[in-house]
Amino acid sequence: MSSGSLTERLIAEITENPELADKLKKLIENVTLTEISRELKIYRQDIQRLSEEQTRLAQEQVKLREDFNKLYQEQVKLREDFQKLSEEQTRLAQEQVKLREDFQKLSEEQTRLAQEQVKLREDFNKLLNEVKELKLSYKRLDKKVDRMFGAMLKGFTDLSQFAGMTFEEFVRRFLENYLKDMKILPKDKSLTSTIIEGEEIDVFSEDPPIIGEVTSFTQSTDEINKILRKAEVFRRKYGKEPAKYLIIMTTRKKTYRELEEMAKKWNINLIVGKISG
Repeated sequence: MSSGSLTERLIAEITENPELADKLKKLIENVTLTEISRELKIYRQDIQRLSEEQTRLAQEQVKLREDFNKLYQEQVKLREDFQKLSEEQTRLAQEQVKLREDFQKLSEEQTRLAQEQVKLREDFNKLLNEVKELKLSYKRLDKKVDRMFGAMLKGFTDLSQFAGMTFEEFVRRFLENYLKDMKILPKDKSLTSTIIEGEEIDVFSEDPPIIGEVTSFTQSTDEINKILRKAEVFRRKYGKEPAKYLIIMTTRKKTYRELEEMAKKWNINLIVGKISG
């Protein structure tokens, strides 16, 4: 049977039977409304899901915008930090150049100072040698003066016998004139003799502090001990260290060497007129 004949028969049945037509109409309407209602419900659910999804997307979009703003601000801050870092690096590079220049100057100054130090050492060595030579010259001159002084002392001592002076008095006057010429004893001062605590001091001056021991002959070093003892009583009384002079008219060569050594040790000015064999 063809579809065309079936349709024709259905139309004929509906035409002949109005009730069937009404039932069929109602059936079609019910089926259509139910389907439409179901579809609408589905559409509403889909719309609801879409609305919720749109809301979620909108919230995410807001959050993304906030995150983007934060990232942008962070990027701006990083750019500023990078700029500061770049400026700091430039400043450090400039300081490094300056430090290198300062180091170069310091190195040159150190080299100059080292050269000056070498020159100063050379000059100091020259000066030291000159001082040594001067000391030797002074020692030689001092010995010559001592010998000359001793020879003059011997000669004038011989003459003093004819002038009515004792040897001690003559030596005191002779030493006084010598010390005045050397600017050791002021012009208005004189050398005298005195006794302190029972010790007889042949040559004496309180200011400037001077003591001396005078003897015509010795063959021992006892005279050194005598003048040291007299210097001690001088210190006790006046609280000052005196210049010490030991004047001997004649002594033996061996005794002279011993006297000279002890005189150097105790800072005693030793004057000898004649050294015998």
